[in-house]
Amino acid sequence: MSRSVLSLGIPALIQEKLLRNGYRTAADLESDNDSALLKFLTPTEAHRLSAAVMATKAASVDYSSAWSRIQQRQTRHYFLTQLDALDTLLGGRGLGLGNIAEVIGDPGSGQTQLCLRLCIAAQLPAELGGIEMRAVYVDCIGSFSSSGASRAVQSISRYCQQSSHEQLLNGVGVFRVYSAHELMALLVSFENIRSQLNNLKANISLSPPIITIAAMSTITTERPSDITKWQSKNGEYHRQVSSFRSFVEADPNAEFPAEAGRYHLYVSYACPWAHRTLIVRKLKGLENLIGVSVVHYLMGQNGWEFASPEEVPGATLDTVNGAKYIREVYFKAEPGYSARFTVPVLWDKKKNTIVSNESSEIIRMFNSAFDEFVAPEYQGISFYPEVLREKIDEINEWIYDTVNNGVYKSGFATAQAAYEKNCIALFKSLDRIENILGNNEFLLGSRLTEADIRLFTTMVRFDPVYHGHFKCNLKQIATGYPNILRWTREIYQLPGVEDTVNMEHIKKHYYMSHTQINPSQVVPLSNGPDLESPAVKPSSRPY
Repeated sequence: MSRSVLSLGIPALIQEKLLRNGYRTAADLESDNDSALLKFLTPTEAHRLSAAVMATKAASVDYSSAWSRIQQRQTRHYFLTQLDALDTLLGGRGLGLGNIAEVIGDPGSGQTQLCLRLCIAAQLPAELGGIEMRAVYVDCIGSFSSSGASRAVQSISRYCQQSSHEQLLNGVGVFRVYSAHELMALLVSFENIRSQLNNLKANISLSPPIITIAAMSTITTERPSDITKWQSKNGEYHRQVSSFRSFVEADPNAEFPAEAGRYHLYVSYACPWAHRTLIVRKLKGLENLIGVSVVHYLMGQNGWEFASPEEVPGATLDTVNGAKYIREVYFKAEPGYSARFTVPVLWDKKKNTIVSNESSEIIRMFNSAFDEFVAPEYQGISFYPEVLREKIDEINEWIYDTVNNGVYKSGFATAQAAYEKNCIALFKSLDRIENILGNNEFLLGSRLTEADIRLFTTMVRFDPVYHGHFKCNLKQIATGYPNILRWTREIYQLPGVEDTVNMEHIKKHYYMSHTQINPSQVVPLSNGPDLESPAVKPSSRPY
């Protein structure tokens, strides 16, 4: 029997593309004589597929070579078309790209493409992503030899001398419009490049730049996200603190004033933190005021990726920035960004920057800042009412620590003691919540608040994901917590909330992205308890 593509050691994103297009076994790959799958694989993906297949000797197809043959026929026209677009982008401030091609050589060669992009990067103005500091930021996705690096530097040097751009290399940066497999890669190491540049000093007036290897473009050489890197030495999981913390305000003179159509929300249906923002956006009637883009449920080596609804039902392309990955949105806002690329992200389309990537603060902006723009029936609705703020803040604090983040601290623990400590704390808090909801309709009485919304996104994922995948298995919500189950159903049945819950995205994200926990990527069948019935009628309008 032919081996399944799931057993070939192929990266998860490529597996998804293969399965979606009918390639389920090694035999399917073998029979693809026309290399039809190259229509939906990138060059990097084709290379990785070929390497994985050949390593297992499951098929004899070399898709890397097949792609190279196709690319040889297309590259020259494709690249020259890109150069025309770049000339337009630079608005006459560029280097004269046709002249560069004549000096360095055939623009169809990878070596020439590298040289051209470095030259272009050095001349980009700051507003187009130029970097003025003396540094080169590159993604090392290839294996450029020291001799190859030498040729690259010498080619740029030759152009500098012939065109009087004597200070060209003094400000070399990275040009991030292209993906890294198109950019190719500059190089070896700090010492290798330093020696090459030192050899040029007699002919070019420049100081040897500091060479920094950093993930600055849309592709990284990092392996798929390794959750074990998020722990301390004692095996405890530590969540990253959000980096962008500005606020949209109702004040027209604010740095980020509330305006209809100005802001855009990037989310994942899988992410409980992003899910909060979708619920408040829905319940506050903000859907016509704040657009949304939804990433692919599968988090691969480059983080959250956009996909069309045809490729992944429920996902969208990035219609605002045209990004392929959410990381590109971060780099557009802050070229030197070096932390994790998380969702949600609230984007300002006027200032072309990130307002916030902190979900707890985004939902408070949505709660009140846009009231003058929403329909009358939504005006005045508050999930953070003045009279309850102290109680909301207090209950949020311990629920976040032990429940919202507690499931992650249990599931991502890499030491038994850390797991047991956090899992026990989690269920103590669930018992406490069960008692509260035995006396109240919602956490703080008969009124739905942000405390309920923040907890709901964890509870709706608990049985189908956290109970098994994160080993939070002392009890299930369906059988062990009747009051929490009633409360979860009531919120789920509120108008519009069901639309924000995509269980396919939720389950496939966790079980297929966290290969350190679930290497088989097999997704369980259960979606947890039925939340549509029985119907739970609120005692009154809860908000």
